[in-house]
Amino acid sequence: MKYLKSLLLFLILLPTLTCAAECPKQSLKCELSIFAVNPEDGEIGQRIISPDQVISAKLVESKILEDSIALKVTLNSAGEKENKAYTSKNIGSKLAVFCNGRELTKVTIASRSEGYFMIEGVEWPFKQ
Repeated sequence: MKYLKSLLLFLILLPTLTCAAECPKQSLKCELSIFAVNPEDGEIGQRIISPDQVISAKLVESKILEDSIALKVTLNSAGEKENKAYTSKNIGSKLAVFCNGRELTKVTIASRSEGYFMIEGVEWPFKQ
């Protein structure tokens, strides 16, 4: 019986123990939205990307920031068109990234992006 309890505890803890290696490679199971941020007051403005325009959003290890997580986002053609138009005219502006209606992070547009982009410095774990 003692052996079974130890084995059960190990199986319960196993996902937690492997999370450090696996979590940065997981897809976000949420509806991802991206909004403009008003530069004057920091309030959330117009939606730039809606959940139906997101093909995938995956947590990956950052290639830029050491010991950090990035969010790799792939958009469909409608999202690519919207993203390209907005980012090309708003370099230096802020965006707010939401997961299931909760703010995940705010980022600054560094360059024009299209159907694929990375958001660096995402905190993990994120409570979805």
